[in-house]
Amino acid sequence: MNWGVVVSFLEKAAIIVLFAYVLFRVPLLRPFAEQRTSSRRAKILLGVVFGLFSIYGTLSGLPVLGGVINIRDMGPMIAGLVGGVVPGVVAGTMGGTQRLLMGIADWEAYGLTAIPCALSTLLIGLAAGLIYRRRGLLRPLHAGLGGALLEAGHIMLAVVFAGHPTEMLRLSTIQTAWIEVGRPAALPMILANSLGVAMFMAVFGLYRRELSTFRERNRYYKEVEQRNLELRSVFHISQSMNASSIDLATTLCSITTHVQEMLAASGVRLYLCSPSTQQLELGDQRGVFASSDASSSTLPSDAVRWIWEHRQGLLLEEATTSPLTVCAVGNERDSAYFGSLVGAPLFFGDRCVGVLEVLAKQKNAFDAHSLRLLETIAPQAAVAAHNARQVEARETALRRTIEELQIQIDETEKQRQVEEITETDYFQSLRRQADRLRNTSYDADTSS
Repeated sequence: MNWGVVVSFLEKAAIIVLFAYVLFRVPLLRPFAEQRTSSRRAKILLGVVFGLFSIYGTLSGLPVLGGVINIRDMGPMIAGLVGGVVPGVVAGTMGGTQRLLMGIADWEAYGLTAIPCALSTLLIGLAAGLIYRRRGLLRPLHAGLGGALLEAGHIMLAVVFAGHPTEMLRLSTIQTAWIEVGRPAALPMILANSLGVAMFMAVFGLYRRELSTFRERNRYYKEVEQRNLELRSVFHISQSMNASSIDLATTLCSITTHVQEMLAASGVRLYLCSPSTQQLELGDQRGVFASSDASSSTLPSDAVRWIWEHRQGLLLEEATTSPLTVCAVGNERDSAYFGSLVGAPLFFGDRCVGVLEVLAKQKNAFDAHSLRLLETIAPQAAVAAHNARQVEARETALRRTIEELQIQIDETEKQRQVEEITETDYFQSLRRQADRLRNTSYDADTSS
């Protein structure tokens, strides 16, 4: 075996590997590297690209008596092993057609194995595509062994079916094809094509790992950035809820408004536990709830009651399929279609003081992360609502005390004014006159 020929073919295979590696960075071909669904257009393009590599493998080959020692089959092999049947068949058809045309154009030089070589190139592309369909992407070693078997089949087919169609399968023709083409070409072609395919799959695997690392890094950075944004948002929400106002209505409005903005919700409701009845009462509502008229029901939905009873968060990605009915607006005239729901209890210490209910019209609008985010906001909302309610209670008690003091002050003032009037000389003179009149009337009644 001429090792110089093998080295020359490996150099050419390395060129194909290099160009193929660069081409897979093109956006249209990148889905093959990322193992994502590819369009038929992309598959055909992939087949055309490796069909050109197949033609290059033939043209750069070394002519022998009646054939060409080449790396033509490497193109269809790679196309099939990477993209499937369509790219493999397209590349095999292009490479095989070009090889057949070479034999037709110069039968004396290339015609001996033109027909079987053209057919085998197509079959190799088809076989590689079927391997991909069944096994997926192969490891470099497996790809190299598969390439060696496919190329050995090519050599066998070229020798058995060599010659003009009228001379095929004759023992003399088979012997001639083996002596002139098979023996000098078999080992170099098998080694060059199998090693070329193995090299490509190794480089392709490195590129796929590079893409995977790049995606993981980007995903990690996005998650970190998202968490930082959410933490900043939670901090700002906390500051806003606790510093915006001590008025209960204003505080509840701030809570529901910020929750609706953060979760991009269609509607938000906040229920608080009544100190007197220990039942949930509507504290505030935003979005579609706020736009409904006063006749709409404000009773808690089944989902809210479930959260209140179980003291834990609830996520319904498809609310309409849940046994927990979510008729949040009340009557049918005002009811809207809600596709998903997320809710969380409001804990102040060990006590559950209310429930936050968030709904969206779209299905799967919320996920587990939405629930975690709401559960992060809920304790701060509970503290803000509790503090505002305490302030309201103290203000109510203070007003009642002031009213009672005002009544006492008014009574004391009236008594003082009466004392001032009765102590005047005029009032005392009137009193003496009244006493004399009473005494005179008494004496007259006695004498009679």
